[in-house]
Amino acid sequence: PAILLGKIDMRILKLEFENLNSLKGFWSIDFTNPDYAKNHDIFVISGPTGAGKTTILDAITLALYGKTPRLQAINNGEGGNEIMTRGTGFCRAKVTYSCKKGLYVSEFQQNRAGLKPEGRLQKATCLISKENGEQLFTGTGSLLAEETQKIVQLDYNQFCRSIMLAQGEFSTFLKSGSRERAEIRSEER
Repeated sequence: PAILLGKIDMRILKLEFENLNSLKGFWSIDFTNPDYAKNHDIFVISGPTGAGKTTILDAITLALYGKTPRLQAINNGEGGNEIMTRGTGFCRAKVTYSCKKGLYVSEFQQNRAGLKPEGRLQKATCLISKENGEQLFTGTGSLLAEETQKIVQLDYNQFCRSIMLAQGEFSTFLKSGSRERAEIRSEER
């Protein structure tokens, strides 16, 4: 999907994730697949409640910012991880994207000790690299958000408000007055 807002020009090319929420195992969506071009790069995420629709959006924000709209912070070993699929020893989200500054890969990963479901939760690791493999950042979720903001020119809140509408917030967006929309637009500049 392409994101074109003011000075923001971002295209998510590929999403890969494992063991997030109800979606156990490995999942991959290649947005460069020619089938999406047939529909002018427009697609619908649909399915019954609990099928994992919002998990796809969670995976994108998790890989880019180390957190999700539904779960404001991943606890980094301080009391749990609400997004890791129960009964698994690790989770990860990886997104490949292009923007005005180039082609990037961002990844979030968190493990339990020994990769065992009952193992103690370890701190999350995050990285950003150029598509050619050159690592630009390795660190924690809070620093990941700062580095992503430098690259895509949107902080986490701006990204969520103008790009990702979390489940249940679409009606809020539709009911927003011109002032609220103007604030989002001014933040983009």
